[in-house]
Amino acid sequence: MQTGKKSNWRHVLGTTAALTILLGGYATPIVGTATTAVYAADVPAPTSATAAISVSDFINQAKNATLGTTYTITGYIIGSSASATGLNATTKAVASNIALADSPDETNIKENVIPIALQAGSDARTNFNVLDHPELVGTKVTVTVTSGSKGFTYFSTVGIPADATVTVTAGGDTPAVVQPSTPSTPATPTDAAELGNIAIADARKLTDKAQAATITGTVVGVPGSWGGKAFYVQDGTAGIYVYTTTDYKLNDGDKVTLHGHVEVYNGTLEFMPDKATKATELGTVIKGETLDLGDATKTNVNASGQQSLVNLSAVTISDVATYDTYGSVGFTATDKAGKSIYVQLDNRTGSSIDDFSTFYKNGDEVNLTGVLETFKNAPELRLRNLQDIQFMDATKRPAELAAPKLIADIQGAGQTSPYSGKTLRGVTGVVTYLDGTTKLYIQDADKDADQDDSTSNGIMVKVASNKDFKPGDVVSVDGTVKETYEAGYDDKATTDLTVTEIINATATKTGDTKPVPAPVVLDKDRQIPTATFGLAGPGFNTKAYEPDAKKYAIDFWEAVEGMRVEVDNPVAVGPTKNGDTYTLPESKWDEYKFDNKLTKKGGVLLTKNDSHPELIQIESTKSTTFNQGQMISNKVIGVGYYSYGSYKISAQATDLKPVTTKLDVQPETTYIAKDDSKLTVASYNIENFSAATKTPQSQVDKEAAHIVNNLKTPDVINLMEIQDDNGETDDGNVSATKTLQRLVDAIKAAGGPEYKFLNIDPVNNKDGGAPGANIRPAMLYNPARVQLRDGAVAGTTNQAEDITTDGHLKYNPGRILFSGNLGDGTRKPLAAEFTFKGQDVIVVADHLNSKTGDEPTFGKNQPAQQPSEVKRVQLATQINDVLSKAAAAKTNVIMTGDMNDYDFSDAATALEGSSMTDLVKHYDITDRSSYIFDGNEQVLDHVFLSNNLVDSADKSKGDYQFDMVHVNSPFADQASDHDPVLVQVDLAKAADATLSTDTTTPDTPAKGDDTANSNTDATIPDTTTKTDADANVFSAFDKIVAGLNDKIDALSKQVTSLTDKLVGYFKQPQAPKKTPAPKPAPTAKTPTKKVVKPSVKKVVAKRNTKKIAGVTTKGAKVTVYSAQGKKLATTKANTKGKFTLKLKHKITKKAKFKLVIKNTKANGALTLTKAIRATK
Repeated sequence: MQTGKKSNWRHVLGTTAALTILLGGYATPIVGTATTAVYAADVPAPTSATAAISVSDFINQAKNATLGTTYTITGYIIGSSASATGLNATTKAVASNIALADSPDETNIKENVIPIALQAGSDARTNFNVLDHPELVGTKVTVTVTSGSKGFTYFSTVGIPADATVTVTAGGDTPAVVQPSTPSTPATPTDAAELGNIAIADARKLTDKAQAATITGTVVGVPGSWGGKAFYVQDGTAGIYVYTTTDYKLNDGDKVTLHGHVEVYNGTLEFMPDKATKATELGTVIKGETLDLGDATKTNVNASGQQSLVNLSAVTISDVATYDTYGSVGFTATDKAGKSIYVQLDNRTGSSIDDFSTFYKNGDEVNLTGVLETFKNAPELRLRNLQDIQFMDATKRPAELAAPKLIADIQGAGQTSPYSGKTLRGVTGVVTYLDGTTKLYIQDADKDADQDDSTSNGIMVKVASNKDFKPGDVVSVDGTVKETYEAGYDDKATTDLTVTEIINATATKTGDTKPVPAPVVLDKDRQIPTATFGLAGPGFNTKAYEPDAKKYAIDFWEAVEGMRVEVDNPVAVGPTKNGDTYTLPESKWDEYKFDNKLTKKGGVLLTKNDSHPELIQIESTKSTTFNQGQMISNKVIGVGYYSYGSYKISAQATDLKPVTTKLDVQPETTYIAKDDSKLTVASYNIENFSAATKTPQSQVDKEAAHIVNNLKTPDVINLMEIQDDNGETDDGNVSATKTLQRLVDAIKAAGGPEYKFLNIDPVNNKDGGAPGANIRPAMLYNPARVQLRDGAVAGTTNQAEDITTDGHLKYNPGRILFSGNLGDGTRKPLAAEFTFKGQDVIVVADHLNSKTGDEPTFGKNQPAQQPSEVKRVQLATQINDVLSKAAAAKTNVIMTGDMNDYDFSDAATALEGSSMTDLVKHYDITDRSSYIFDGNEQVLDHVFLSNNLVDSADKSKGDYQFDMVHVNSPFADQASDHDPVLVQVDLAKAADATLSTDTTTPDTPAKGDDTANSNTDATIPDTTTKTDADANVFSAFDKIVAGLNDKIDALSKQVTSLTDKLVGYFKQPQAPKKTPAPKPAPTAKTPTKKVVKPSVKKVVAKRNTKKIAGVTTKGAKVTVYSAQGKKLATTKANTKGKFTLKLKHKITKKAKFKLVIKNTKANGALTLTKAIRATK
């Protein structure tokens, strides 16, 4: 797993109705809030219903409960459980369970949270899991549960396992502990006593929840600012907190009529609605009662001002701190008499501690407006937004400046605004986009108003509420310009770029409306540069740096920050991950295909010099996913945005349809035909695999099927990311016996052999990975094919593996340990020596340190640094030091693993040393990947062979065949984030060969390429003649000839005389699924192709027409550019050399153009450039 990015916890608002969950069976959604019993087969139902208990009470009581006991628990969903001590919020959420706590902000996961299992395939998981429904995080529910045979143990802690029967409703408190009896038909709840329409002050006095009432009032605050879709409502008599998970489409200031009942939860009075009706007119303006802190700190629920808007004057701020992981702000407000109250500004209001700290600090004297609340018998003031704080001393308020004429002037060229920190008055723009409830984007009416592509004409504005605005409104904004770190990882302040925003803003409609500015169409209106950054060395974002949006992608994306942008028919170059999809416009994708810059799967390959900053990241909901090769046949329009270290387009999910197939990418089966006389070794990172339920059975089954069907049951399988038996439960356990047996059993169930496994347990929490998981490499081997070599005992955790003087392992198996502190938090390679058909071979499973801490491509430090590689090089050097001893003794060595680094990296070179060969460096460059990250196909998983197994003259050949089998990386639905790799080796043949003799061609040629295809160039040679669907099957002879021709073309580019002899080579493309590769035909000599530089015989660019026509070399690619370098059109000459370029606009009298013609028949695409003018 590549962990350059850490887990992303986002605080998400709740929007769901009451649900009934049947764990162990199926369930049906329940309408309304009435308690409804649901029974699993053969599970007794509760006989009655009594008062609900809290999560903490359940934890205390359930430990001693008997089987079949029923509880009713009330609490908040805070995410999903990763373990008994770990929590997943949304980005890393799982569908298999939810986590319940007494507080939506609970952080003590081990002691105060219970996990509740959601069975796979049930309606419960479909409708209630937080992976698909992140809006449930923060919502309150009541859970009625009857235990099954497993009692109340889940994740080795108190919880609700998958064999329990559960009912979940929003709010309420129903049955407590009762002894079960024979199931009976659920009773129908009686109608509650109806009190009719009453004042909120009277509603606050209701104590019986059976008393239903109707109240009418004005919404105070933006719904969802304090969890779920909850809000406050107030009339002339009082206010009350309205708890709901239903989105009633309300906003601050709306008038609403609610029907429901009243409950008390953790000392907070809550109105629980079952119906809401929004009035057409706005509610009464609530100005708030002014209280002194003596009255404000009374905790009686009927005290003056409770759950109403109040004003506090002349209080001093102290103890400023964030109280959660999302940037919410808490502080103490103290009056002159020394009385104080705790004040909260929740990040869900749209403001964070960064925004707060821009204006306020400890010691400031301010006036406050907020909602007075009591929670767990403690008073607190809840602010609606940053504008609820005002300085007492007007001189401390930020001085206002008249806004410049254009938003582009505020943005300025480069990464930061020249107005940063300044408070502006009268910023005018057209509303283009609403984000959430507190953000709006505005833009200059003309997207090209300043005629400068290096500045953005749009900007984000943070207001108290955006409910009164719509796209097209012309607004005037007063607020403070700030460079803000938007959503990101923990280290965002040291790695990320900032977003220019206007915060603490008020926006006023001018009364005018204008058309929403036209979007910038990417790859048409403006070309995205393919170079990230232009200053080679320190100095980025300083006076020494000169931004250039036409040359450098980091400046291009900054110049469309906050603007409307459009991408036409985007094609996914990688699968959707966490709601983000990396794409190319169809026009660019077609161009890259024409120029042989795409991989076989239709993606782009990460190289040493190119991370493809021209890729367009589209951000949408997690429920909208795409596979590599799929296309959105639509114009996707959104605003330019930055978060989590990358630029992206924030788009509406409705724009991401329809989905079509540009390239049909399917899971692969290895082309290698299983040969019983040869040894096969696979390497597979199976991503955080354990015997615990966090590893879903669907993942286990898929990975087992990959091993049996796609890899064809290798003799030895090196595994990475093997966790201990209980996964991330941090209880001291380190054994992985159950984990590995789970995989062995699944492989056998899938039709494979009964493997044995090798594993040496690490010291608890010493080898890195998730705390408590004790991740390590392990091996499976087929005892019917290979045997552990006799002569050495198995090593222990702290015994260092080494090579004996005769070239064998000291311990079998053993762990390669590292010197000094290098091994701290580092997975140790596992080595084992096998005997296969009389030949000995050492196999090593390796998993080097992750890329955590590496800087993002679009980060504040340029060029981006990769500090994690330093340790990998050190580890690799020490590993090679051990294995080189075996190679010196002519021992066969095969090392595989997730090296967390690329084929062109220093770490890969260090692993090779002088004794090993990295097979991926000599593999087909159009197929060279095992992972996709940030839209780039890349190599993280490698196979190294000792040099005696590789042809010394041509390392793409030897007594081996190698394959990278793409079963996961192109797809959004992955069993693992890595693809497996596979090698088949003829050990007997290698034993007969000597290093001084050229190795003969293997029986089945390798699918790899040679060193000429070094992964340093962004242009990928077209090494096959397959169709887009990769479906044509050629004869073996045709394949070999195609490979020879391609090799000749590649060499022709470098050999200008064309008279030297060309050396052919054999290359086996991937065969169709489950079809063995054919044996090679005899070597055939192919004449050298003549390389022809294109020529132009005729060009006509007639005035007042929209086309340019001419005659050139047949099949050549023809592109026309304006005199300013803007691409206008491209086409391909027909078989007679004729071409016609169609333009959007008529050719003017003095028009000048540049014609670029490429002869793509010549590898290297010989180019002719010609200047042309308009003709009569």
